[in-house]
Amino acid sequence: GQGKKVFPDGATPHNLRLVHAESGDGGTLLLRYAPLPGEPATGTM
Repeated sequence: GQGKKVFPDGATPHNLRLVHAESGDGGTLLLRYAPLPGEPATGTM
């Protein structure tokens, strides 16, 4: 695409787990994740 990159080329993928979820006024969400060990599985979408 034409948009700004979020991660640099060659960035290492990580498994994550949700450790905290909080909803705020107006429908905003605060989601906090922590890394998990191991190599992430990949596939096609």
